[in-house]
Amino acid sequence: MKKLTRYPVSVLCLLLFILVGCDSDNDGNEGSNTFEMADSPIPPLNVRVVFTDCRTFNISEEHNVECGFLHTLENRTRDNSPQIQLAFAIIKSEAEHPIEEPIVYLDGGPGASPIDRINNWIYRSIPYRINRDFILLDQRGTGFSKPSLDCSFNEDLELLTKKHLTRTEIMRPCWEMLIDQGVDLTAYNNEQNAEDVDDLRRALGYKKLNLYGISYGTRLALTIMRNHPEGVRSVILDSVVAPQKKRYEEAAMWANQTFNLLFQECERDLECNQAFPDLKSRFFNLVDQLNSAPESLEIVTGQRKILPLIINGDDIVTGLFGALYEERLIRLLPLLIYGASEDLESVKPLFQLIATEVLRDYISEGMNYSTICHNEIPFHDFEKTTAEISKYPRFEKLFDFPGLVRLCDLWQAGVASVETNEPLESAIPTLIITGEYDPITPPELGETVAETLSGSFFYEFRGGTHGASLDFPCAKQLIRDFLENPSISPNDQCVEKLPPLKFVSDQDSSFLSSSMALAGAGAANGDNILH
Repeated sequence: MKKLTRYPVSVLCLLLFILVGCDSDNDGNEGSNTFEMADSPIPPLNVRVVFTDCRTFNISEEHNVECGFLHTLENRTRDNSPQIQLAFAIIKSEAEHPIEEPIVYLDGGPGASPIDRINNWIYRSIPYRINRDFILLDQRGTGFSKPSLDCSFNEDLELLTKKHLTRTEIMRPCWEMLIDQGVDLTAYNNEQNAEDVDDLRRALGYKKLNLYGISYGTRLALTIMRNHPEGVRSVILDSVVAPQKKRYEEAAMWANQTFNLLFQECERDLECNQAFPDLKSRFFNLVDQLNSAPESLEIVTGQRKILPLIINGDDIVTGLFGALYEERLIRLLPLLIYGASEDLESVKPLFQLIATEVLRDYISEGMNYSTICHNEIPFHDFEKTTAEISKYPRFEKLFDFPGLVRLCDLWQAGVASVETNEPLESAIPTLIITGEYDPITPPELGETVAETLSGSFFYEFRGGTHGASLDFPCAKQLIRDFLENPSISPNDQCVEKLPPLKFVSDQDSSFLSSSMALAGAGAANGDNILH
């Protein structure tokens, strides 16, 4: 994610469009029935759990995991709604008698599948499984859940090179496919997602859950807190999406401030400043130069196929913006900027990594757009949003807001209630983790949400970025302490001792390539640097 596909605007979709450069314009019938617990809550009508062989989800028998499908309604607001099946995997606790309040991980995107990367989570969840089970849920429309709203056309290499296509032109075949399959696109959104999690809790017989969300998963967690507080013991929010914020209005500003942070921190670092003086000017001169005279670049994807690209300045901005999601790559950014300004070939490893990530198709595009078009876009004023984005012209192409609005006109995903975008007031114990360099869910969003959560503890991780809870041993310690007793502040001395990020000043190209290979190896193991 290291990282997962888990941030509010799918960077995979976003990076598809930088490479594309769009114009603006076993049924699960093998198991038993519902899991039983003493004094377990009554499952809702039309909901049941069917356990299945974990090999259905490509999970090895050597792991102590239980798997199944939650059968529930596609659209709870409509009579005679068909049922859908949501895949879940319970990574069992190391304790013989675990506490009956498990952790449920809520992935980002929206549209990512944590079960698809369960090997990573078996390892990552070790610190939290001392006395609790750790549950992964493929949210509706994603991963192994049925139906899948994934559109695998991202694997089309030729599509990635067609810069003249608009977002709607690219996504129309996906929309047509889902409509032909009878998918109700108005049912794949934040509210229905939240009901699914509570249905799972009740069907498995748990009184309360500990929710752990990253990026979009934080917004989902906040909705569960709002609609089903009776079923929540504690909440961990990493890289917070604040529902009261119209994020497309501020997204370009956040990108600008994160790049400025990068430039300022390099200037303050004696070694970085000596190796890369006047970094900000060098960066923007490079962007302007390539926008005036784009250059060609051939990259080799993870499939060993050659992908010819025409790289302009906007592509450089977007590529480096994507690198800001990965702490290992942030350290390299001054070196990358200087290298690209002298020879574009020096950023080839970065674009190879991006293309490989895009082609791996982590995100369920149908789920992603159904949720965004239902929960977010209808609440943005078009003129105000475009005016705010235009204040930062070098970051304007990152978000293609007009293209997204046009796509939502096609998608017809319905509109959420106004209440879903209001600040949440709650006393449920909540641990909030943010990263200093997070370009899309900056620390200020965590602070905004914390203002109305009376039982919250807020932390900003120096040198951290999106998904900081996955990067820092200190964050894992905070989470362990918090889960033990969420009503009191965890021991946070390690946060105060975090050093500033150390930039790489070694200009040896072999060092750069090996560093990129390291990040790529993480991605190949499911550690998606793009979240």
